[in-house]
Amino acid sequence: MPLSDFFIDYVPFYSKFRAPSSILVVVELLFPLIAIIGIYRFFTDEKLTEEYKKKILMYVSGGTLGLLLILLIFGKSLLGFYTDGEKTYFPPFLLDYLADERFKLFRIDAIKALIYVAITAAVLFLTMKKKLSQNVALIIIGAVSLFDLWTVNKRYLNDENYVDKIFAENPFQTEGSDLLAEKVQGNPNLESILANVNVNKTLETIAEKDKTHYRIFNNILGTFSETNTSYFKSSIGGYHAVKLRRYDDVINEYFQVMDSVKVPNILNLLNAKYWVMGGPEKPQAMPNAKANGNAWFVSDLKFVNTPDEEIKSIGVINSKKTAVIAASDKAYFNSKPVQADSTAFISLTKYQPNELEFKSQSKTPQLAVFSEIYYPHGWKMFVDEKEVPYIKADYLLRAVHVPAGNHNIRMIFEPEVIEKGKWLSLLCFGLFIALSGFGIFWMYKNKKKEQLVEKTV
Repeated sequence: MPLSDFFIDYVPFYSKFRAPSSILVVVELLFPLIAIIGIYRFFTDEKLTEEYKKKILMYVSGGTLGLLLILLIFGKSLLGFYTDGEKTYFPPFLLDYLADERFKLFRIDAIKALIYVAITAAVLFLTMKKKLSQNVALIIIGAVSLFDLWTVNKRYLNDENYVDKIFAENPFQTEGSDLLAEKVQGNPNLESILANVNVNKTLETIAEKDKTHYRIFNNILGTFSETNTSYFKSSIGGYHAVKLRRYDDVINEYFQVMDSVKVPNILNLLNAKYWVMGGPEKPQAMPNAKANGNAWFVSDLKFVNTPDEEIKSIGVINSKKTAVIAASDKAYFNSKPVQADSTAFISLTKYQPNELEFKSQSKTPQLAVFSEIYYPHGWKMFVDEKEVPYIKADYLLRAVHVPAGNHNIRMIFEPEVIEKGKWLSLLCFGLFIALSGFGIFWMYKNKKKEQLVEKTV
């Protein structure tokens, strides 16, 4: 879309909004705003002559109606109604059918737009001729706008979309009921709720029986497209349009093919303590005793030269004993030896999404690997409340060198951009208050002067 491309390339910060449809929001906001300003000036600006208003009304309404007529007649050939991608994948007969159906929908809306523009132009013209008052004109234009919005919105939000409050507040039902079965018959939107009841019950049971922190691998509903698991417990999957690149790499490398030997190794790295397998009717919760846990000490280091070697290695190594480290991080271990200790342990003592705490004990220096995604833009690592550097291990996890002895390890998410943003927001708010106060004082002072002048006169 040319307009969308223009905004992405030249409008500051617009590129931060990922969805291409965001440009529609800009249009939906600006067009009504411009229309309101135009009507306001049309009715109130005394500098505009009747002749000028008539000319503008004729040009704008005539141009709009003319454009709509051209699109009604030649729109199919001008707009195409299919993308280059669709042209590649669909056969010609299906492409023609798709274009015909889309043009029919377009033609209906174009005719409606033509009628609405004609009504609005007629109302404004009659107002100029003093046949209608401004209030009546505004009521008619408002009614036309409301009718247009209402008819369009009813296409997408109508009686068929109505869902009982109980299902809207809890879309992840864990018990089947006669009410749910009855509602599903009249509302296909509830079918997925009924179909996933047994899976949800299994997830709820896991979460209630095991209160510790771990992740679940849901292989029934589509690991990286479903959200049911995350409602009950932490998941290795779920859906988000913007994924961390390295996590997305692991998904594409291992979970697209589902190698029966390598995938379990990845699930162990991700602390997938339970696997939900089988089908929606009879799901099974399978404990994974080999899950690495929230953190562990490794005794061996495997240095690799490229990211490809790194990602391929994590599927075949024993990650409980060996950590795969990029050769570029080799300098991190200068004067930081790592020695095996069979009695060493590390455990999670506190978990929050933005803060984790661990305690460790070892007789020798260790490398601790955490089942947490490496993200240096905000995550800080502290050993005994002293901030220390950490590295990436096993392609996508965090690792830190821990000296011998007993230690407390803490991770906290404190991105500088948020801290700076807080101060900037506070500064802007203070500036707004100061300017508002100054403006009120200035208005009050001028009013006093005017009153004083009136008294002297």
